[in-house]
Amino acid sequence: MFAPNVEHLGVVETYRWDDYAYWFTPLAYGDAVSRLTSVKINGPMRLQNITILLMLPTMRLLELTQVTDMRQEYGRTFEWESQDIWENDLNESKSNIEHFHLYDSYVKVSDLKVALRAMRGLKSFVYEHTPNELSIGFLNLDTAAVAELIRSQPHTLDSLHILRKQDVPCIAIQPHILYQTVRALPNLVDLELSHMSWPSSNFKTPEWQDLPAELVCLTLDSINAHCYDGNHDFAHLERNLEALAIRKRRGEFPNLRTLTLARWHPWYGCVPTNVTYIKTMLHDAGIEFITRPAMIGSSSNMSQDIGWVELQTEPEWVIVHKYFIDSG
Repeated sequence: MFAPNVEHLGVVETYRWDDYAYWFTPLAYGDAVSRLTSVKINGPMRLQNITILLMLPTMRLLELTQVTDMRQEYGRTFEWESQDIWENDLNESKSNIEHFHLYDSYVKVSDLKVALRAMRGLKSFVYEHTPNELSIGFLNLDTAAVAELIRSQPHTLDSLHILRKQDVPCIAIQPHILYQTVRALPNLVDLELSHMSWPSSNFKTPEWQDLPAELVCLTLDSINAHCYDGNHDFAHLERNLEALAIRKRRGEFPNLRTLTLARWHPWYGCVPTNVTYIKTMLHDAGIEFITRPAMIGSSSNMSQDIGWVELQTEPEWVIVHKYFIDSG
């Protein structure tokens, strides 16, 4: 099926694949793919399905989309039968993967920890926690769960992106847990955690100095940039960035080059209204300021999707309301 010189493999979709069995089993025997270093697969799939790829000694990059803890059909059993069998397989073989990226996925934290602990030299980890209609139910990814994931990663990690692509509270619960955990990764230079509240000396949140000192790229969620205790105040965004610029000039973040404001909602405008001042202020401190807009419709919360902006109607507008009548 495969030539020994194949180095990169891509799978467009797996809807007809058997998700109760290990995939790519023939690759575990012989030298069928002795040069395979990267695989990209569009699911859906279970994390256990790609166990063979995790254990391939040549594998360095594994990029997966729609890894989901899917419902189990009545009467069917998994090839791995139990969590212990899957965990033991990984612990015995270990993994040489350096880049492990999961997009639009919905996986148990316990399963992710098993996979991450098997990776001895992981350099970058991306996980987008996205609810999926194929999943068995709600999978929590609160602050404590994110901290657990970070602790299970090796100190070789230099890039970490964990995103919760669903409605999130404005203030992360116990944000100090995240900051303390992230600081324990000595090689981390690229960080994005949607759970992290913005550093601020004006509120009971971590401050800028609580971030890893060697960061080069920092991405923070815009919803936490202007939301404190349920109140939306954009003036704090500017003050917080001024505090960062001052610390950068003092030499506290010697390597910081970019600060990205992610999920800035288009209803606010493409960028903050005072973006020119912000960019100039940070540029003078040696930091490039970038905004990454969210998509309209990216939130299931209507008030969030319109950006808490009071909608003004024109005199000629006709407002149409839909009503649903329960015939029962």
